[in-house]
Order: sequence, then structure tokens, then C-alpha cells
Amino acid sequence: MRDCIITGSMPLDAIEFLASSNNRVENCHIFGAGIGRYGIYASKSSSTAAQPNKPSDDNIIIGNLVEGVSNSGIAVLGSNNNIITGNTVLNNANNGIIINTSNSIACDDNVVEFNSANGNGSWGLNITSALCNRTVVTDNNFTGNGSGEIRDLGTNTIYTTTGTPTNTPDISPTNTPLPATSTPISPTNTPVSSGTLTLVTTADSYVNGDTLTQDTNYGLSNALRTDNTPIVNSYLRFEVPNLSGNILSVTLRVFANTGSAIGYSVHGTTGGWGETTLTFNNAPSFGGSVGSSGTFAAGTWTQVDVTALVASSGQVNFVLTSTSNTATSYSSREGANPPELIVEVIDGPLPTDTPAPATNTPVPPTNTPVPPTNTPVPPTNTPVPPTNTPVPPTNTPEPPTNTPVPPTNTPVPPTNTPVPPTNTPVPPTNTPEPPTNTPEPPTNTPVPPTNTPVPPTNTPVSPTNTPEPPTNTPEPPPAGAPRP
Repeated sequence: MRDCIITGSMPLDAIEFLASSNNRVENCHIFGAGIGRYGIYASKSSSTAAQPNKPSDDNIIIGNLVEGVSNSGIAVLGSNNNIITGNTVLNNANNGIIINTSNSIACDDNVVEFNSANGNGSWGLNITSALCNRTVVTDNNFTGNGSGEIRDLGTNTIYTTTGTPTNTPDISPTNTPLPATSTPISPTNTPVSSGTLTLVTTADSYVNGDTLTQDTNYGLSNALRTDNTPIVNSYLRFEVPNLSGNILSVTLRVFANTGSAIGYSVHGTTGGWGETTLTFNNAPSFGGSVGSSGTFAAGTWTQVDVTALVASSGQVNFVLTSTSNTATSYSSREGANPPELIVEVIDGPLPTDTPAPATNTPVPPTNTPVPPTNTPVPPTNTPVPPTNTPVPPTNTPEPPTNTPVPPTNTPVPPTNTPVPPTNTPVPPTNTPEPPTNTPEPPTNTPVPPTNTPVPPTNTPVSPTNTPEPPTNTPEPPPAGAPRP
């Protein structure tokens, strides 16, 4: 069972597990003197039941708010291994939490941790019998009850602590942590110049808009809460020490006892409230949201960037609100995981202005390579003209073949020297090569030379027969060449 609201008149208990195991009650708000006995009750069956003295074992009672009932807020009777964690139990007529037994039935290995039981008529925690063995009691707040904090008649009760340094902030780059939670931190003579400063709340509480609780103060609770039905908001205060450096970023971290599909939003507010006097009716107003946590699971740290609300050293105040109609529980500074403010400080001017131009500077270089890519393109076009240039040379060799023909008329006698003519075509083959300044033209040039030697070979044959006719008709020789 979760996210319930129970009030009104009933003779016995608001929620009861009778001889029933492996149940879970979470995020319920149970209140009102009309509830005749317990708010939440995990009990064995009676000695005369069909299954006599059957216990209610391994149940989880987590993150509930129980207040103002006619007996005790949460009770376990003759049952084992139940976990009672993160609950707020206030102003009930008898005990906040009671571990009990009857009919000589043991009540062993129950766990009571991270709860706040305050303002109750008798004890914050009452372990009533030596048959209740090895109850584990960890990090609870049981102050302000009528008879005292704890009455322990159990056997081998185990008292532990998580050891969370709730009053010890951490400045990572130095070996001297600043006591962020202490009030004297503001006037400290050793300003922080750079590093990461972890602060915990110096005050926190929540307010409840339900008509029965609008004047109730929850400043001693080990839990903070948010809800939209009824309106439940949490108030947090931090003291930021003197800083010689500049604030780079500020992050609010809050430990969630229970999960939420919507999360919470963070607002700024004034310091006009006191931890032990804050109520719904006197709570200061707050500004617009500067950020939201988003969804989160139970037992995890949540965080929101609140840099916009922290400009310098001094006191800062936040309000947590939620649009969720499901009550959500968080650890307060009295709990095991108090809220934290992570302040990143740098020595010197903020670098936020420098990166902007830097990011623009790389952009021109990316544009610069583009023109070079265009430059290679013209070269690819340049070779094309050369390929056209060699074509004229292939036409040029033909006129030269006409020119050498007249000379061949003169050296008719030295027809015995056809070899020189064959040498003459060779120079032409050298002549086409000079125009080939580009790698590709040479590939085109060799083709014309291969054609050039053919006419010369035809030329020597035709000159020996009729030297003069070839000079009049240079083209017939190539046309007649295939005929022979």
C-alpha cells in the first residue's frame, strides 16, 4: 500500500497487517484523533486463531507520516524482521514507535532506522520485552517526547550509526575542511579562493497545508517532504562562507527516501523563517522555479543546478515544491543524509566569456580548408585543356610530314640514307613531349607519335617511286597505305 491518506473515525487501526508477511506501506499520511489505536500495526494472530500466534514478518514501513492518533503511531507485536524506516511520527497520544509482544512470542531482528518520532505522549521508541531480541536502532531522532527518547527492555539491542559527517563539509583541494554547518562560518577569516565546497543545511523543515496541520512545525523531523495534495513544501537554508574567488556553479543535492515519477522543483525565498517555528501559515512566499530534479528512485541522491540563486557568500534559502499528488520523503539534516550544497569556486575571472570566442575561432579554420578543396578542383580542370592541347599537336605533325617531303626531293640522291629520315621522325616524337608539361598530356602524346611514324614509313616508300607527286598530295599516301 502506498500514497494513501487516512483520517476520520475508526475504532482500531488505520492500517493493520494481521499474521501477514512481506507487505509494504509507503508514503501514507495517517492523522487524527478519530483513529482509535495505532496508525500502522504489524501483529501476530491471536493465540486462539485458526493459525495461532502466526507472526507478521518481513514487512516494510517506509516514508509515512503518522500524527495525532489516539495510541501509538507505529506498532509491531510478536513479529520479526520488520523494517521501520524514514517515517515521521508526531504528536501521538502514546508512543511514537513500539516493539511489543504477547503470549511469550518473540519479536526478533526488527529494524528501526532514520525515523523521527517527536512530540509523542510517552516514548519516541519503546521496546517493551526481553523477548524482543537484536532490534537494530540506527540514526533516529526521538527528541521532545513526554517520557523520553528510548525505553529499551529488549535483549541485545544493537545501536549503530551510519557515521555520516552531517556537520563536516569537504573542500576537495585543501586539507582543511570548513565547518559549513556552523553559524560562525560566515565571518571566517580564511576565504575560499578555489575548489569544490560541500555544505550541509544549517536549518530545514517542511510545511503541511492540510487543514489540521497548517500550524504544525516539523523542524525536528529527520525527513523533508513534498506533495501537491495537500500542499507540502520543504524549506532549506545554507550558509555560504566568505569567498575570495568567483562562484562557477552551485548544485543542490537532496537524498530521496522514497521515489517520484515527477520529482520536485527548486525556488528561492527569503530568510524570514525559523526551523522550529516554521508552519504553513507563517511560511514566506517564494519565487519561480530555477530547475527541477526529474524522476528518481528511492534511496538515491537527487540534484538541481541552483547557480542562479547563489551570487556570493552569505545565507541562501530554498523551497522544494512538487506537482505530484504522491507524497515524497527526503532526508533532512537530522537524518542520515542531510541536504548538500556543492559550490565550485575558481580563483580569477569566470571563464564563461572565454570559451565563447574560442568556439567561434575553430569555425573559421573549418572554413579555410574548404577553399583549398576548391583550389584542387581548378587543377583538375587545367589538365583537361592540356589534353586538348596535345590534339592540335597531333594535327601539327601532319603538316611537318609535308615539310620534310620537299626536303626529301633534294636528298633524292641520298636515298641511301633512309635511316636519317627515320631519325627525323624521332625528333618529332621529342617535340610532342615538350608540350607535355602535365603528366596526362604525355599519355596522350605517345598516341600521336605512333601515328607519326606510320606516315614517315609510308613516305619513304612513296618518295622512292615518285618523289614529286607526294608533295602535291600528302594525304593520298596514308589513304593508299592500306590498299597495298
